[in-house]
Amino acid sequence: MFAPVVAMTVQGQGGPLDATTTVVLRVYREAFQSFNMGYASAMTVVLFIVILIVTIIQLRFTTRSIN
Repeated sequence: MFAPVVAMTVQGQGGPLDATTTVVLRVYREAFQSFNMGYASAMTVVLFIVILIVTIIQLRFTTRSIN
């Protein structure tokens, strides 16, 4: 949900009171607007780990229901 938020809000600011701000948009802002590359990289690694854990859990539940 990066492109729709950037396209629909003024300069990708995330709408009123950051209502449409997503994690990926926050990473983009930290990296390329605030130039906090280290913090943005850490956020990306944490996001990757969360997605990996959710994917592993989902795979375990779907393979159990097939067998």
